[in-house]
Amino acid sequence: ASNDSFQTLTLSKLGLAALMNRTPIILSRAPVAATRGTSTSKISRAGTIACDEGLFAQLRALRKRLADERAVPPYVVFGDTSLRHMCRDYPQSDRTFLDIPGVGNQKLADYGAVFMAGIKEWLANNPAQTFDEEAAPPPAPAMKSEGGINSSALETLRLHRLGKSMDEIAAARAMSAGTIAQHLAQGVQTGELKSSPLDFYTGEDERMMSEAAEHVGLDRLGPLHEALGGKISYAKLWLFRAFATQAAK
Repeated sequence: ASNDSFQTLTLSKLGLAALMNRTPIILSRAPVAATRGTSTSKISRAGTIACDEGLFAQLRALRKRLADERAVPPYVVFGDTSLRHMCRDYPQSDRTFLDIPGVGNQKLADYGAVFMAGIKEWLANNPAQTFDEEAAPPPAPAMKSEGGINSSALETLRLHRLGKSMDEIAAARAMSAGTIAQHLAQGVQTGELKSSPLDFYTGEDERMMSEAAEHVGLDRLGPLHEALGGKISYAKLWLFRAFATQAAK
C-alpha cells in the first residue's frame, strides 16, 4: 500500500510541475484525415497531366459534339489522357498526332483532321504554352485485326453458341477466364459474335467502366482496371472495350 501511495504522490508532483512550467506536449504523428474510397482519386490521375487548360476545355467540347453525332460515349473518341497530351504538344501533322498516347491509324483517320483544325484555330488566338517533360507511357498491347480470328478463338465461340458460360468454357479448355474473354472480344470486334453487352456484365458494371474510361481511355486496360480499384475483372474489361470499339464503327 505504501508503494502505491508513493507512486501516486510522485505522479501528482510530476503533473503539477509540468503544469507550472507550462511544458508543451507535442504529438509525434499528425492525425490522418479519413478518406472515402479510392476510385475517384485514381480516376482523376489524368487531370495531373499539365496542359493548356483553355485548349483542353475546347477539345472536350469538340469530343462531346463528335460523340453525340455518332451516338457513342465521349471516351470512345478519346480519353482525357489523349486530350491532355494534345494540349501539351499541339500536334499539327499526321506524324505528330500519331505520337499522342491513345492515337492509332484508325483514330487518326476518324478524328485527326478535325482535332488538328481545332488546335490550329486555338493557336491562331492564343500563344502555345510549354511544359516539363512527361515520362513516356508504355506501349499499348497490339489488338487483333478486324478481319482475323484464330482457330482457338473460333472454338471458344463455338462453345459459347452452345450455351456454355465463360467459366465452363475455361474449364473445358483448361484456359483462364481472361483468355476466353479475349476470344469472345475478338468475336465481337470481327462481327463473329452477335451478343448484348449485358450478357457478360451488369448495367452497373457498364456504368462504372464507362465513367472510368472517360478519364483514362480504352487503349490500355491496366490503367482502366486500376482506376476502377480492381472491382471489375479484366475479363469484363476486354469485352467492354470490344463492344465500345464496335459501337464506334
